[in-house]
Parts: sequence; C-alpha cells; structure tokens
Amino acid sequence: MSDILSSISILVGILTALFSLFFPSIDEILNLNSSSAGNRDNTLNYRRGKSVRNTKVFPLLFGAILLTIVFIPELINQLKIAWLVFRVNGNSIIWNTYDTASAAYIVTSIFAITLTISICYISFRFFVHLKTLRDY
Repeated sequence: MSDILSSISILVGILTALFSLFFPSIDEILNLNSSSAGNRDNTLNYRRGKSVRNTKVFPLLFGAILLTIVFIPELINQLKIAWLVFRVNGNSIIWNTYDTASAAYIVTSIFAITLTISICYISFRFFVHLKTLRDY
C-alpha cells in the first residue's frame, strides 16, 4: 500500500504544482472581454487563447483525467475493504484495525478527484470563452 500511496502523492503533487503554475495564464484569457473596438483585438486574443489551450489547458486536463482514471479502481477497492471491516466489526473495534496508509490513500484520491473536477470545470469555461472570442 505504501508504494501506491507514494505514487499517487507524487502525481497529485505534480498536478497541483502544474495547476498553480498554469492557472494565471488560463485566468488571464478567461478575463478577456470580446472587444467591441475591432476584430483585430479579438483575433490577437483568440491566438493567445489557442496557445494557452494547446500548451496549458489540454495537458492539464488530460493529466488530471488520466490520474483519476488510473487510481479510481484502487480507491473503490479500499472503500469496499473499509466498509466490510466496519460492517463486520462495527465501530467498537475500528480503532484496532485502523490502517493509516489506506486512510491516507483514500483522502489523497478524493483530493485528486476534487482537483480533477475543478480542472474540468475551468477547462470547460475556457473552451466556451475561447469560442466566444473566435465568434465575436
């Protein structure tokens, strides 16, 4: 269990670092308004947005989704084991069978899923905004 916990911790740490590194560029494009001043400004904004999409949004989105897909089966397995232990032993003996590594894995996996949902939401907003920049 410690190997899988180490690997998910490192990968979630990398994903979090990339997210914090890439988010200012993504947010900058999200805060751009479609310019009523002229088509040239929108064309430049759209080009910048495409560059951010290709170099930051796509890698972040695919990395987050792949990370979640890879570790969800083990999360489901750990949750099943925890539920069976609780159901068989009740909460009176749960402290005697408590496994810190499994609990840490579950918490880290849930954090990874939450981060992935956040990245998917921001990516969706980015794609919609990029389309409005293109169509304006």
